[in-house]
Amino acid sequence: MKIFLGLCGRCMDGFESSGRGESRWAQGLVRCLANAGHEIVMAPDMEECSWGICSRPDNVLMLQPYQKRSLYNMVFDLAIFTSWLTEREEAKFINAKKYIWGILGWKTGIMVNGYFNENDYVARYVRNDLDSTPQDIDFIDRVMLLAQPMGKEFKESKFENKRIAWVAKEVFLDEMNDVSSEAAARHMYGIVDACKRTGASLAIFSCHEFDPNKNKKLIKYGIMEKLDEIGDKVIMYDTLKFKQYQEELGKCSVVVPMHFAGSIQESLILGLVPMMYRDNMFSVHPWIRGVCSDMTSDKVAIMQSEADRNIILTSSQISDILFNLLTDRDFFDCYLHRLRPMVLDNLDSSVMRQIDKFLNHKPDSK
Repeated sequence: MKIFLGLCGRCMDGFESSGRGESRWAQGLVRCLANAGHEIVMAPDMEECSWGICSRPDNVLMLQPYQKRSLYNMVFDLAIFTSWLTEREEAKFINAKKYIWGILGWKTGIMVNGYFNENDYVARYVRNDLDSTPQDIDFIDRVMLLAQPMGKEFKESKFENKRIAWVAKEVFLDEMNDVSSEAAARHMYGIVDACKRTGASLAIFSCHEFDPNKNKKLIKYGIMEKLDEIGDKVIMYDTLKFKQYQEELGKCSVVVPMHFAGSIQESLILGLVPMMYRDNMFSVHPWIRGVCSDMTSDKVAIMQSEADRNIILTSSQISDILFNLLTDRDFFDCYLHRLRPMVLDNLDSSVMRQIDKFLNHKPDSK
């Protein structure tokens, strides 16, 4: 097949570039589809791109944003965009038999703009997003799952690594509400205590956020002093390239993502266990319902108001859960296998079946 893939954000290392949700979604699709032997043309929405440290496959052509207009006479089997807002105008230069618009979360603008053409499809990022799509929209038959591909297979259990990964971002920034930062502090206290009890180390990613000169909440909650208690066990990582991040994350065994998406999907693919709660965005995935509540006693990860103080774990309870994950292989592997169904859709082979579903679909006649 001939496929156009619209990237979003800055991609300076091909499909191995660092980035957030929509960006990594698109890059993963480029890698997966290229490995399957399809002819790929990719171009970002606004910023220039380059291959950087990424090896360029022979069947992938990278274009700059301004070069998309040169594709007008080319016909693609599929055109996939993961940045629906900025790419709607640009799509006029791309001729395709079918267009797939990737959407993270449901935006009311979609209801207004609609996807009236029978070759317009909406892709949902995870299965629970698909289940939550409003059923009364005119194009509901053209809304399907298209997960982010994350690899060909599950990696072996990383129980032996004995390292906790802190991947929660922005929780100690001054603009974060105080109760949320307090919840993050409870987790950090629990992590340090678990490291002291087990001898495990702690890897802190995005360590530039741990600057007390910029983030006063680090001082307010005594975070840096707490980390000093396990001084030589703390490993600080600044912003890493995506491949480096995957390699370093793979050296850990447990991930503490709080309620954020964090690195939950990647960690499960790599053989790590994420500490999860019922308020995590993935906890309502239809294949793992109840597992997260069971893991953390039906508590939440983060407080939204003072009223939430009774539904969050204490630092001692957090430490106990981490202690069990770090020292009990049966406990660790049990949750690894109970949570992994959540990312079955993210294996490359599953994603290719999802692509086939888009290709073979015939819209309902109205």
